[in-house]
Amino acid sequence: MILDEVILMHEVTARQQHVDITRSYWKRKILANIDRDQMKQVFHNILINALQAMPKGGRLEIRTRISRTRDPDKHKKSILQVEFQDSGIGIPNERLKDIFEFYYTSKKTGTGLGLAIARQIVEGHSGTIEVESTYGQGTRLSVRIPLYSQETGIKESRYAEVR
Repeated sequence: MILDEVILMHEVTARQQHVDITRSYWKRKILANIDRDQMKQVFHNILINALQAMPKGGRLEIRTRISRTRDPDKHKKSILQVEFQDSGIGIPNERLKDIFEFYYTSKKTGTGLGLAIARQIVEGHSGTIEVESTYGQGTRLSVRIPLYSQETGIKESRYAEVR
């Protein structure tokens, strides 16, 4: 639900730029321990950057999946992974370390706050945000958030459907 709402907000811009947005979602409904509005902001900021990286068109693939891991105490954890893979201009290796810093931007316009805020929100949800990029070929940004767990003790109202 959240991803679809964010994509809908940007569909016109994507079409005008000749960017094809494809979705590949996990087969079942995903409930994650997130603040709905904050996570919408995260996805919004990431989508804006992806579209800006493809001014002459391209492809943006958005995927969700579940992975399983163990924490340091050997407890099993399920993690939601949301990936944004674009075919844009990519990010030079020497700039990758800076893209999540406040006020860092490589654009003529913009504040340099989007990805810094996204990282802050994701980390506030006990998650991580990572980027891989090949200059001239595109960028993949991955958001990982812990999934719903009966053991968390967090109120049910905090959970939201991701797609």
